[in-house]
Amino acid sequence: MRKLLLLSLVVSQFTMASDFSYQGPILSAVYDGPTIVDNSHFRFNSSEKLSFDPLDYLSSQAPELMPLNETIAAWSAMKSIHPKVLIGMVKAAFNNQAVVASQENKDLVWQIAAGLDEIFAQNKSNPLAASIAISSVSNSFGLMPEFSAELSRSRQSSDENFSGAATLFNYLQPPWPRGEFWGGGGVHRNGGSGSVRNALDFWGGFDDWGDDTSAYWVSAAQAGIARVWSSCSMTVIHPNGWETSYYHLDNIQVNDQSAVIDNQALANYADNEAQALCNGGGSTGPHVHVAVWDTAGDAVLIDESNINFTSWMHHAGEGNYDFDCDTSYYTMLPANNVVCPGWLNLPNNTSGLIDLIYLNGFE
Repeated sequence: MRKLLLLSLVVSQFTMASDFSYQGPILSAVYDGPTIVDNSHFRFNSSEKLSFDPLDYLSSQAPELMPLNETIAAWSAMKSIHPKVLIGMVKAAFNNQAVVASQENKDLVWQIAAGLDEIFAQNKSNPLAASIAISSVSNSFGLMPEFSAELSRSRQSSDENFSGAATLFNYLQPPWPRGEFWGGGGVHRNGGSGSVRNALDFWGGFDDWGDDTSAYWVSAAQAGIARVWSSCSMTVIHPNGWETSYYHLDNIQVNDQSAVIDNQALANYADNEAQALCNGGGSTGPHVHVAVWDTAGDAVLIDESNINFTSWMHHAGEGNYDFDCDTSYYTMLPANNVVCPGWLNLPNNTSGLIDLIYLNGFE
């Protein structure tokens, strides 16, 4: 029997959440035409996150979109959609017109990416999943995208940079400094209704917009190569090819393509909504949104059956943002005690300081 360390009392002020769901026109996932883009070109996998430069591609293929280069790169990474696909759709949305980096335009990129991800995830087993997604979003937004014939043909995905995706048990540490206690919510989807629940929100204090968050450092969950997509969004590609992505950031401390080590300070999370949502999306308050992806660019369910964060693992519960401790809870390692979501009582004891589990009065 699991030992409950804290009653499941969660009030609204203790919850932080992100919203990257699709909120645009109704999508109709019906398509039986020829292949527009083969499924093998749709996901932005780990190898290409290291080798493909969205900025270079954008400058050569759609220079009028350069003011939105960070937003396009960030949503390509956060939705794991290849930039060639997203750029083709965004280019059609603006139809060769000059654009500015307005919030309205950033939100349009977000919604196109979210719609593509939602329909692809719902139809992933269909050989035409990518084409269905492109057709659905194009019809809903009135777009006429053009893609090269190369993208309609299957390709052999290469993962030569990695030794293979090993199990993630004891591979990742919690994404904040060792020795600190943070709060965490329930597992939720990084994308739409068909996507896997691969994301968690964490916070070092119960702060409102405008409060000082400079004491809260988001740390690398494992060593790897950093890809900095914008001032509020980055990814770390780890040695086995898995990725952790981080959003709502400020004061990023590492350079793009630089090597980082586990527990290295990456950034603070933002203290204001404009910075936290520098690429669009939604957030209820200061926190970091962390998502996990495998080598192929597919979302990894954050559940105790297949992943932990060294100090604890999370039972995924039911649906998104489950704060019911009977169904959604953190199991502390190695004692297998249970902590409910929503409080500042998740330890990063990765360094082996097991006694940290009890410093908050848990006996």
